[in-house]
Amino acid sequence: MDDECSDMVEVILPHVKQRFSWDCGISAVLMVLGEDNRYFLRNNLREISFKEGFGRSTWSIDLAYLLRRFQVDHLYCTITFGVHPEFKNEEFYKQTLSSDVQRVNEKFEEADKNYVHVQQSPIIQHWL
Repeated sequence: MDDECSDMVEVILPHVKQRFSWDCGISAVLMVLGEDNRYFLRNNLREISFKEGFGRSTWSIDLAYLLRRFQVDHLYCTITFGVHPEFKNEEFYKQTLSSDVQRVNEKFEEADKNYVHVQQSPIIQHWL
């Protein structure tokens, strides 16, 4: 193994395909969950997405909350606390952005009290 990567750990994860056009992040979360939690999330996605408030519009902060719900320790690094203003120009976000802004911003504001660890910084700094 290369000396620069000696502190790296390879984790074999199952591949989980998206079921819908909007659930790529949920598929990623499913890949890091244990089998029992993966099964539970898949079978209760509608109820959980309702409780978490994201429905069919998931943002990275929603995924951080999902990971926390299933007790996956992590640090969410982002360059923008809240909704990035340039997303209003992205076709993918146009239908849901206006209704998501308040919810997403509130999740960022309440992250600490919900034990969701968020740090404003580009992730690349953590990999160097």
